[in-house]
Amino acid sequence: MCPEGIRITDNALIPLKERAVDRKYDPLVWLGDKIRRRGQ
Repeated sequence: MCPEGIRITDNALIPLKERAVDRKYDPLVWLGDKIRRRGQ
């Protein structure tokens, strides 16, 4: 049985999506990934 009253989208999925989007479109993270890849 699923418990009632737990909103999975609000409690788990939305913050995870926000973190993924923040990381992907953060210019400093993007630049750091480019620099790290060039060194390998």
